[in-house]
Amino acid sequence: MESGEVAALAGEDGVVAKERRTDPEDGLVYSLDELRIKYRGVYDEAELAGYFHTKCLEQDDSETDSPEDSKKVGDDLQQKGKDEYNKGNYEEAIKAWTTSRKSVAYIIDKGFYKDNPEQAEEVRQINLRLLLNLSQGSLKLEDWRKAIEFANKVLELDKNHTKALYRKSVALIEMGEFNDGTAALDALLKIEPDNPAAKALQAKANRSAIEAHRKSQKAAKRMFANLEADSRVPPTRIKWLLDSIRNSPQEVSHLVEDWRWRLFDMRRDILRQAQAIARSVLGWCRQRCKGFVQSMYETVAPEKDVNRRKEE
Repeated sequence: MESGEVAALAGEDGVVAKERRTDPEDGLVYSLDELRIKYRGVYDEAELAGYFHTKCLEQDDSETDSPEDSKKVGDDLQQKGKDEYNKGNYEEAIKAWTTSRKSVAYIIDKGFYKDNPEQAEEVRQINLRLLLNLSQGSLKLEDWRKAIEFANKVLELDKNHTKALYRKSVALIEMGEFNDGTAALDALLKIEPDNPAAKALQAKANRSAIEAHRKSQKAAKRMFANLEADSRVPPTRIKWLLDSIRNSPQEVSHLVEDWRWRLFDMRRDILRQAQAIARSVLGWCRQRCKGFVQSMYETVAPEKDVNRRKEE
């Protein structure tokens, strides 16, 4: 687009016309001046005017001067984000909520409801819900810093918001920032002393902090233990004794473990031999009993035949 066409967008006094169009990038409505601010450093003046008149969709003044359309778009996207979240599509949910929040931010920035406190408060609550949703979605994606960022934006508007404090503390604890996470939980418990989720998270944070401290101590011990001594200097008797004492528990542990497995193998072999002997003895007894019964039968059977013949 030539410079003459750009100039045609303004009146004789150089003021840009009030025509407004929808930017396909985010679905929000902008004037040319607003796009100039949005895309500063991205497009030059000619490219921006061309983008405005060829890519952006036309809007009537009656539509752009009213926030109803922006609010409806925001509500639809907010519901879409909720549906995607319930399906487990957390990335899609965050995209929908982010776009919805842009619509809400547009309404707030333009001050459409500055003379209507009830509507203004409704928009404010929608903004808070979207920020909380974005924080929760970021937790699901384990994007801890984003979760903290969105929770902090809620706390800037309402410093006692318990859900924001809880989600911030979860992210901080997952990052290993136990002091800051515990501080956020303390602030929450001052507001809701009987909050069960906060109490459970506080106990988890304390356990995690203790475990992290133990691991750091072990790592430090291993680091210092692995430092090589100067091979040119022979160890003193005291150092040799200390090394022996330090290494003896490990050596004893290995020895005990070795004997434990040896005893296990020995016990297993003894049981197998005992079972084999028991089977052998049982087989011998069965054979002896069978022979005895057979001999008894052979002795008694003829006598029965003689007696039966006498009776006949």
